[in-house]
This record gives sequence, C-alpha cells and structure tokens, in this order.
Amino acid sequence: MNLSFGNLLGFWALLGIPAVLLIHFLQRRSRPLVISTLFLLEQMQQQSVGGNRIERLRTSVPLWLQLLSVMLIAWLLTQPRWMRTQTVQRIAIVLDSSASMSVFKQAAAEQIEAALADLTSLITTTEYMLLETRDSTRLGTGTDRAQLLKILADWEPFTGTHDPSPALRLARSTVGTAGLVIFVTDHTLTQPPPYDARLLSVGSPQENCGFAGFAVETADDGQLVWKTLAQNYGNQLQKRQWWLEIGDRRTAPTELILEPQKSVPLQSPFPANTEQCTLVMQADGFTLDDRLPMVAPVLKQLSIWIPQSDNAQDNGSFYRQVFGSFANVRIVPAIADADIEIGDYDPLDPALPSKSACIFAQDPRPRSDFLNGQIVSASNPLINGLNWQGLLCRESIRIPPRENDDVLLWQGERPLIFVRRLAGGNGTTDSSNVTTDGSQLYFNFDLRKSNAQRLPAFAILLHRFLTAVRDNKIASEARNYEVGQTIELTRDRQPGAPALITRFVASTQSTSEMMTSEVPANRQGPLRAPSRVGFFEIAQGQDTLLRAATQFADTREADFRSAQPANDLRGAQATIIERHSQTDGHWRLWLLAMLALLLISWHFLSTNTAARNSQSGAIPSPK
Repeated sequence: MNLSFGNLLGFWALLGIPAVLLIHFLQRRSRPLVISTLFLLEQMQQQSVGGNRIERLRTSVPLWLQLLSVMLIAWLLTQPRWMRTQTVQRIAIVLDSSASMSVFKQAAAEQIEAALADLTSLITTTEYMLLETRDSTRLGTGTDRAQLLKILADWEPFTGTHDPSPALRLARSTVGTAGLVIFVTDHTLTQPPPYDARLLSVGSPQENCGFAGFAVETADDGQLVWKTLAQNYGNQLQKRQWWLEIGDRRTAPTELILEPQKSVPLQSPFPANTEQCTLVMQADGFTLDDRLPMVAPVLKQLSIWIPQSDNAQDNGSFYRQVFGSFANVRIVPAIADADIEIGDYDPLDPALPSKSACIFAQDPRPRSDFLNGQIVSASNPLINGLNWQGLLCRESIRIPPRENDDVLLWQGERPLIFVRRLAGGNGTTDSSNVTTDGSQLYFNFDLRKSNAQRLPAFAILLHRFLTAVRDNKIASEARNYEVGQTIELTRDRQPGAPALITRFVASTQSTSEMMTSEVPANRQGPLRAPSRVGFFEIAQGQDTLLRAATQFADTREADFRSAQPANDLRGAQATIIERHSQTDGHWRLWLLAMLALLLISWHFLSTNTAARNSQSGAIPSPK
C-alpha cells in the first residue's frame, strides 16, 4: 500500500531531534573538592548530567527514549494515511473551445500533463474523460493518459464566445460527486465555475491585430466593393502589412500603422473576373483573424412572368414597374420559365396558378364604396412590424380564401391579404411558412382603387414574399459566412435524393488538402458552416448548391488583454488522497507508547540524580 501524509507541517516536529541532542551535549561543569586521600572515594561511572558546558555526547537510556518520543510525536502530527488498493478516481477535463485557446494550446497541454501527474501519483486507477465546451462534444475517454494527451494535441478550438455550463454539467453528471472536473480556459472568472469544477487558466496577455467585420456592397456604378476594419486589440502601437491573395498571385503589400485599441477602415473593389480571394494581414500569435477569405456574392435569380394585354385597364405595366425594381429579379416571357406568376383574379375564369404566384383582385366596376372596419394584422413573419393603418381600399370582387390559408391582414370580417401554401414538391419551408413548390400571395382588394401602392408596407411585404420564395428555390448561390454560422440551404429532400457533399479548403499560409464530408439530404437540424477559416462548397448530385467562404468575426476572442493564468487545483490532491485513503488506526497505541517513553525517561533521570547526590555526600535537607 502507498503511504501519504495529511499534514506535511507535522515534519517540523523532527526539529526536536537536534534539540534533544544539543541538550545532551551540554554537561554540568565539575567543581574541584580537596580531600586527604583518594582511596576513600568510591569509583563512580560517569553519567550524562545536564549543565552549561559542551562535551562529547554520551549515550544513555534517556537519550534514546527522548529521541524515540520525538519521532512518535512527528508521526502523529503528520497524520499518515494508507492508500486503499483497487481505487478508481474519475477526472473530467473540459476544454474551452473558444478560438482564443488556439494561442495557448501548447501551454494547456503541458499544464494538464503536469497537473494529472501530481493528482494521480498515488491512485491505483484513473479514468479520464476529455470534453470540449462546443456542443459538449466528448473527445475521448479511458485510463491511458498518454492517449488523452495525444487527443489534446490534435484538438483545434475555433468557436466564438459561448457558455461552458452545459459541458460542465455533463462532466459532473458523468464523473459523479466523487469525481474531479477541471475547466481549462485562458482567462479568470468573476465567479467560481459551476458544478464544483476546478479552474485551470493557461492564458496570458498578448498583443494582437486582425480583421474585424466584413461586408461586400454594390457601388453606384454596379461594381462590388469589399469593406472591413483592421483592428489593434493591444496596448502598444503596431505596424502591419496587408495584401490580397488571388489564387497563386498576390498584390503589393501595403503598410498599416495601428494605434492601441484603434481600428483603420479598409475597402477596395472586388478583383475583376474573380470569384474568390483572400485578404491577408501580417501574421501574429493569433492567426484566425489574420486571413479573411471572401467570395463575390451571387444570389439566386428569381424569374417572374407577367401577362401582356392590350387592355388599357390591365395592370401589367404597373406590375412590371413594381416587380422589376427588386434586385435579382428578372421578367421572363415564357410562363414555363417563371418561378412566380403575377396576375389578376377573374371570377369568370377562377382557375388559379399551380406554382408560386402573386394574385390581385380586380373589379371592373368604375366606382364602389370604401371598406369599413378596423384593420388588424396577424402574427406572421411576412407582415410583422408593418403599419397598415393608413390603408384605404374600396369594395371589390372577393377572392374566396380556403380553410388552410393564412390570413395576414383583416379589415372587419374581410380578409384583405392572405397566403396559400400548396402541397407537393420537396416540401422545404422557411420561417415564413413559404414553400418552394407553391406559395401564393393574395391581395383581396383592387390596387387601382386603393392607396396601397403608396404605402411602404406594401413594397416591404412584396420584398419579403419574393425573398422567401427565392430562399426556398433550389439553385446555386455564393455567400460569405462566419465560422460555425447556421446555413439555410434549400435542397431536394425527397426519398432517394442524393446526399450533400461538402468540400472545404482551409485558408492557411501553407497549401492544405481538401476535406470532404457527406450529409444525408433529409438530415434533420440545421447545417453549419465549417468551424475554420477557408473556402467551401456544398453540392447535391451534379449540382453545386452553394459556394462560400468562412471568416472569423468574434472580436471578443481576438482581445487578449484580459487573459490571465489561474490554478485552482492546489487543494484537489489532498481531497483525492483523503477520499482514497484511510488514517492510521493505531494512533491511540502510538500516543500511549509516547507517554510511556516519557515516563520511563523521567524515571531514569530521577534515579540518576538521586544516585549522584548520594555518592557526592550531599546532606539531605531537614524535614
């Protein structure tokens, strides 16, 4: 069994050994006595008698008894504990997945290895569990500490600021109340970690510069322009160079002078005839914000069919003016090529389109009365936040709504605007309850006899409807995302549809291989952009649905001024030893033995003193 001590300060009691020896080195100085004859003195054995003169050490029974007593006192004060055999200690290590930890990954590995070596030095078996705070992902379990450290070496933190509580709760529930939970991060906390976790912070203040924020806008001349900020997060003046990488080419470097905690705006036209490029800043310790991959945004094109008529009363010209003003919308001559049909409701020919459409009521009567009643909006993403209280419309032919239609706007008992969803197709829906295979927006009043076209709410509602239909259209597009951002991707979800193939190329200074992953087309839950900076594309079958770039945009993780070291494991080893050991059950016997040794030593000293007085002829004091 392994031996440990609960109170190391008890070893100070061993200082009593040199103290006892020093006392026995001191001898009483002899007094000269003149006598006539020496034969009258009986030969005496010299004894070790205390005094104020240092002489050579003479061994005696009291000396050894006193030394043994000091050793027993030290043994009792150190509180010896005997480690139990066949004990198992469970330790869960929760790694902070925040991107800032990438700077301190080597320091974290070294400190974790040293801490585990100390904590488990006296334990027979230790079960480890390694988790990261991102989605409470379990990285590895087992009793092999070397394997655990290997997994830690391959771990890559890229997540933004997030709450570690779910991962700590999972760790505590796994190891139980007797287990140890260690939260490894790079900054101190204002409060202790939850779930009785121990904090191990491996951070330290760092100077860092990088890109913050990103946008691609269309200038007045129609040219794409990218915009970003070069940010200095540190407390010292920094000089950096930046340039653009376009394939194997790079532009001439431009020097930046960044004041402490200040930013400099950067913008430039997107390179002509280029689909993607990378904005690069001179690298520092935190490399995630030093490279900014970007693609030229390409939104899905939405095609609209508007019927042509020679009738002067027809609204076709108005419809072309309204719908043609929206971005990424084109009017096509053939109805078969259209994503959305625009038209009027004819009660004499009530047949309605079988695809997405926008239908308006039209009343041939020259004049009619205004509608009465309070205007009430429903709760729907298409109409939320829009003000319709200024709407004025006249009585007109009604479009009969169906039972499953979603009414967006009422005036009195009359539904003015409603949405009809058609079943079939791939069944993809968005937050607006609009499906790609047939979503129809109905205006149940005559636009010509209303002021709706002068209300901002009317244009915004049309824009939202067109955007929802576009988003749910299966077509190729190009976008820029933040790392780990949710991707709303419309794809074929029908049984037997091809799987989604994701191809990702990390943006690094060295050439990286393409990483490929496969996801079933009908997978539940959202898709997410890669957690690393780079370029990726998602394809289904032979069709590329998305080309995109990922950028790191969490400025809180790029600021290392608050990174500080901390270690809350100092008392953990004592807790583990106490839990897996037992105290010396014979302490009462050792205490009695120590008292007996002291009594025997006192008896020897008293006997020697009496004998010395008798041999020297000392006169006893009168009673």
